[in-house]
Amino acid sequence: MIRHGICVGVGVFFLLLIAPFALEAQCYQLSVANGSSMVLDIYGNGTSNGTPVDVATPNGTSAQIWQFSNGGSAGQIVSTNGSALVLDVYGNGTMSGTPVDVATANGTTAQQWTLSYNGTNYQITSGNGSGLVLDVYGNGTSNGTPVDAATPNGTTAQNWNLVQVSCPSGTIGTLPVPPPPTPCADCGLNFVSQNSGANPQFVLAPSSTNTLYAVCYNYYGNYVPCNVGIVMEYYQDSNGHFHGANSGSHPVSSVSPATGYTGNYSGYQMPITVSTTQVGQMESIEVQDFDNTVVTNTDYAVGYSGLVYLGNSSIFSQIGGNTTGHGDNTWNHYMTVNAANGIQIAATYYINHYNAGQKVCINDMALPIGGTFDITQNWAPPHKAHSLGTAVDVADVANQCTAAYVVNPNLFLQTSIRQGGASGSLSLIETGHVHVQWTN
Repeated sequence: MIRHGICVGVGVFFLLLIAPFALEAQCYQLSVANGSSMVLDIYGNGTSNGTPVDVATPNGTSAQIWQFSNGGSAGQIVSTNGSALVLDVYGNGTMSGTPVDVATANGTTAQQWTLSYNGTNYQITSGNGSGLVLDVYGNGTSNGTPVDAATPNGTTAQNWNLVQVSCPSGTIGTLPVPPPPTPCADCGLNFVSQNSGANPQFVLAPSSTNTLYAVCYNYYGNYVPCNVGIVMEYYQDSNGHFHGANSGSHPVSSVSPATGYTGNYSGYQMPITVSTTQVGQMESIEVQDFDNTVVTNTDYAVGYSGLVYLGNSSIFSQIGGNTTGHGDNTWNHYMTVNAANGIQIAATYYINHYNAGQKVCINDMALPIGGTFDITQNWAPPHKAHSLGTAVDVADVANQCTAAYVVNPNLFLQTSIRQGGASGSLSLIETGHVHVQWTN
C-alpha cells in the first residue's frame, strides 16, 4: 500500500497559548525561578541604609514582601518592613556583579527597575542605563545567596516569578503590577482549530514563501517514487473571516509545481514552494497520488502562533464588535505577548494616575492567528500592524466607548511609550483613537 503526504522542510511549530487574568494584589514576593524556591530577601530584615539583599527560604516576614511604586515599569521596588528602603544598585554601578542592597530613596536611576515578561517569568532590569538585571550570584540555591546586578545571560538566576501575597498591616498602597498572561484553552490556534474543524500540523506566516516536500511512502514507511498532483484549499469562515457573499473571490495560498514525479528528486522528496496569502486562515494541501488513486489532505495554518486574547477585565472594555464581517469581540482582540504585556502596564498606569477606577476601551487588534482582516481595504502602515498583533487602538472619543473610559490622547500616548514600552515612532494619535504599536 502506498501512502503520501507533506513533509515540512522548515520544521513543525507548536503553540504556547496565553491570556490575561485579573489584577488584584499590591504586595509581592519575588521568587527566583532557578528551582531553589528562594525569594528576594533583606538580610536579617535590616532597616539600615545599605543593608544587603539576598535570596532566602520563604519565612513570611516583611523582609520578603515588596511593592512596586510604578506598577512594574520604570519605578522603585519598595520594602514593606517599615524602613521605606528601596532596592538599589550599590553605588549606581554599571559593572556586571555590582551588589544590590536596599537604600534610602534618593531619586537616582540606581533605584529604578523595570519588569519585562518573557512568556514564562519576569526579568528585572536596572534603570541606570547599564542593561544589568537582577541576578542571584552564581545561580546559587543556598539560603543567603547574595543578589547582584549582572549582564543578561539567559540563565534562571535572572528569571523571577511574582507571587501575590497579603500586605503587612499599615502598608501604604502602591500601584499593582499588571499580571502576565496565563494559559487559556480558547485563544489563538486552538480557538480557530476548534471553530473550523481543522487539524493544523504546522504554521506558515502570511505573505511568506516556504519550501515543503511532497512524498509517497509504502507500508513500511519508506519513500517511493510516484506521480502526484497538489491542490491548495481553505477552510471557509476560519479565523473570523465571516464576509459571506461580500468577500468576492476568496484568497488561498498557491503552490508550485502543482504536479510532478517524486522519482526525479533525491530521496523521492519533491520540493514544492508554497506562497501564502496575506489573509490568516486555516488551509489544507491536498496531495493526489495519480498512480494509486489515493488522496490525502494535510491541514496547516496561515498566521502567527502565540497571540494572546485580551478580554473584558478590570482595566479593559472591548469595543468594535461585528462591524466588518470578522465576528464579535471574541475574534478580533488578540496581541503578541510583548504587546499585551505593554498595553496592560500602560492601561494600569494611566488608570491609576489619571482616571481612577475606570477602564480603557480597546479595539482593532488582531484576529486569533493574525493576518490581514480584509484585502479590499487600505492596509498601509500603521493599520497593517493590526495583522501582526503588535498594535491596539484605544478610544479617545465616546462613540462605542463609555464616556467615563475615554482617554486623554496625549497622556495615553506618552504613558504607552514611557511606561508600556510602545514604539514612539510607530504610535500616534488618529481620528477617534490612539494607535499604540510595539515593534514585536
